[in-house]
Amino acid sequence: MKCVYCNEDFELTVSDIIPYAMTGAKVKKRFVCKKHNAFTNDNYEKIMIDSWAFYRNFLGLKQRNGDDVKYTADVEIGDVTVANASLSDKSSFIDGSRLFNGVNKDGEKVKIGANEKIVQAFGNSDKIKQFDAKDITIVHRGDLRDLFTSNEVLHTVAKVGYEWHCYINDIEERDDRCEDIRIF
Repeated sequence: MKCVYCNEDFELTVSDIIPYAMTGAKVKKRFVCKKHNAFTNDNYEKIMIDSWAFYRNFLGLKQRNGDDVKYTADVEIGDVTVANASLSDKSSFIDGSRLFNGVNKDGEKVKIGANEKIVQAFGNSDKIKQFDAKDITIVHRGDLRDLFTSNEVLHTVAKVGYEWHCYINDIEERDDRCEDIRIF
């Protein structure tokens, strides 16, 4: 067996033909060398998968270890905004383990967190305001065009198509019929 990209026969690694993060499917084969597997992972797949995190979470897809997919979004609570919060769902924002830096409508910095965490950090104060978890709004901003037409997405789709072609046709070395396929 040789690498389907360069015909090298050493340091073959297992390639996720269809990245697990896209579908939750585990379609793998050991037919890509370490160099090409790392190149496609680092330059295309990881970037694409990170950009899809919010949507993967929304669809209920999980990380390989079974955890919820984490994504970055703004959280709005009344007149306070917490920018770029790392979340896995609304409850991860109010789970009590973290304090978040926010800004109110007047531009003043505020801390947001569970009552116990706020009191532990700042003591009791009449400045502490309660909010209802129902008032939390998660705001994710993104351009759907980037989601489907970015360079990383297009390269990942080409990689999936080529490796799938090799997989279903039992091709275990570079297929010269696909000479026009370039992933770099």
